[in-house]
Amino acid sequence: MGKEHDGIDAVAEKFYQKFRDEGIYFWKTLSELSEEDILTSIFLLGNKNEDNESLCHALDYNRDYDMFGGIGGGTVSKYGLFYGVDGQWKATQEQGKPKPVTLEKAIEIGKEIRDALVMGAITIQKWQGSLNTVESYCEMFKELDSVIPKYIHKSWFLKYYYMSFPDILLIYYSEE
Repeated sequence: MGKEHDGIDAVAEKFYQKFRDEGIYFWKTLSELSEEDILTSIFLLGNKNEDNESLCHALDYNRDYDMFGGIGGGTVSKYGLFYGVDGQWKATQEQGKPKPVTLEKAIEIGKEIRDALVMGAITIQKWQGSLNTVESYCEMFKELDSVIPKYIHKSWFLKYYYMSFPDILLIYYSEE
């Protein structure tokens, strides 16, 4: 490896730690969030360029994570839920324009999305150590498709799972 790449593994490991080992984005940490903390810890809040620690902000807008591939493009609607600059929670669960929702509805949607993130991570963790063939990867993705069919093909879910399991998943995020 050339000198310009010396230390890249140490830098990458620092970022992976936020997704593993009780880090702020670790699936178990997400599973234990209070209802309102789900909203502020996972979803975009107001101006997407704010310096915040939400999971969606880290995956999409935090330039520190660019080295792990991008999921840019499109709109904040891709997350299913976000807090608009107008001070309202907006949901995009169905195709179409985001619609304002009550705090109670935002919490309900947020819990559904958080639970899907967690269920997918648990499923992938179950497969660790037994992914030795292309067929085993195909079986794991079939299981993920049955466990979280509404979410497994979303680019931000795929990047989250890569960041959580970089030793077994690829840097490739496509909704196709």
